[in-house]
Amino acid sequence: MVPDVSGQDSSTSSTTALSWLGPLAARTGYCAIHVCSEADIRPAFFHPLHVRYADTDAQGHVFFANYLTYADEGLTWWLHHIGLPYSRLEELALDFVFADAQCTYRDRARFNELLHVHCGPERVGRTSLTHRFEVVRVSDDTLLAEGTLVQVCVGRPEGRPTPLPDELRAAISASEGASG
Repeated sequence: MVPDVSGQDSSTSSTTALSWLGPLAARTGYCAIHVCSEADIRPAFFHPLHVRYADTDAQGHVFFANYLTYADEGLTWWLHHIGLPYSRLEELALDFVFADAQCTYRDRARFNELLHVHCGPERVGRTSLTHRFEVVRVSDDTLLAEGTLVQVCVGRPEGRPTPLPDELRAAISASEGASG
């Protein structure tokens, strides 16, 4: 909710409110106040990628499900970045499976555009990690998609949930301290 200066709440999201604030304020005198929250801060880590032709659909833009693939790729490189590449998880006889995926689409990407997939932890649970991601077009800093992915840590080969290893928790804490 975005409060206006009259104290009434707008049921419009802050992003939408900010996009039409200028013209509406000119016509009606309405003014919105946007308070930055932690969710407004883009995760510091990003993985660059170019849109492949195979990622696009008949309409010429990235097929919607590919944004989740981009997020998955970003998370793989984020783990590598914090010192826990997938090969280390294999050594620990661990794996991650996706339990939930949420994605909100904001704009389109097209063939050969350079994108940055920003990602980082939003919540660290006992057996799960919730990651926040944003896919951004580099040329104009346009947010294309954002969302969350929930991964559950499972032991191999049985595939049952298992607590996140201390090594992963320490790597996450160290990376948050370095970026904060």
